Amino acid sequence: MRVAGVVSVVCLVVAAHAVRGEDGTRALMNRIVEPLVRVLPASLEEETFADPARREEIGAAVDELADAAAELGKHATKRDAGFRYLGGSLAQDAARTAERFARGEYPEARYALHQMTNTCIVCHSRLPSDRESPLADRLFARAEVAGLSVRQRARLQMATRRFDAALGSYEVLFADPESSPVTFDLGGDLLDYLTISLRVRRDVERPRAALARLSARPDVPHYMQRNLRAWLVALPEIQGQLQLAPTVGRARILIADGQKARGYAADRAGVIYDLAASSVLHRYLDSDPEPGAETAEALYLIGITDAWTQRSYWVSEAEFALKTAIRMAPREPVAREAYLLLEEYTVLGYSGSGGVNVPPDVQAELDELRALIDMPQVSQ
Repeated sequence: MRVAGVVSVVCLVVAAHAVRGEDGTRALMNRIVEPLVRVLPASLEEETFADPARREEIGAAVDELADAAAELGKHATKRDAGFRYLGGSLAQDAARTAERFARGEYPEARYALHQMTNTCIVCHSRLPSDRESPLADRLFARAEVAGLSVRQRARLQMATRRFDAALGSYEVLFADPESSPVTFDLGGDLLDYLTISLRVRRDVERPRAALARLSARPDVPHYMQRNLRAWLVALPEIQGQLQLAPTVGRARILIADGQKARGYAADRAGVIYDLAASSVLHRYLDSDPEPGAETAEALYLIGITDAWTQRSYWVSEAEFALKTAIRMAPREPVAREAYLLLEEYTVLGYSGSGGVNVPPDVQAELDELRALIDMPQVSQ
């Protein structure tokens, strides 16, 4: 969990720097940096974080971080729907961290702090970018990164917008004979690598070479070999789409190609097409299109691609995108499709060995959205 503490607090500063560059909010950036410098070392070790002698100091820093993150969440309202959701998610996690720390729930507070990592990575990997955060250099000089593993270093680089360095770290990891290829798959390393390559860099040549080298390893299991072959075929096919102007129609075609590549429901052979489609959709939404049926469809398709490519169950744009699509165009056919996917996503997410346990407030929102579409209620 050590690297998560580093990444989660660093990403607040990176996000603040991005907002400052657009809105000139230097005061907000400083409000985040100062408590961050105080809380970062303490967050690396559980014993230090819970030390009674440092409770007042750490508590004050965590409260300041929560206030600054809340302000960042307000600034996020000026951006597209996805950015608003991620900014709000970051603010909620920061507030949760402060609340739990104040109650003396130190493991829970650290956990909430660490989960902010995923929000940072999701947000930073949505759109093409050539920027790194010069402000993060100051934090790298303070943070203890020498002992981090290659995988941890890659995640830290990704969260702080060092995209080329992150790609290099992942390539080192993929070539490490002591690391099992299965861990690259189950741990999300391959998906992170492809997300940076296709959505941030819009580059297919570098991942083609990396996947070919990985495929040549004799310890890659057969199912991964199958996926790697499918991805190597797909990469040149989506190259042109990544460079063209983003349209909902192009995204629709890419998603259909991904569905054709799948042999069964959970098959990931179509992931390359899904990532390409999500790149097109995020760029389309970032262009600030007029609300309406087409924009609602883009949000619905984001929900579909996120379901196939999400790297974290803690933060997912799918639920938010589907709800926004329904509210934007409730009487359009896309709203009904978005509701069906949202309902399935929700019901299955709250189901298990104890049955279906959708919380009352979540069910109430589903009912509200269904009423907007004018769909009949299912008998209980």
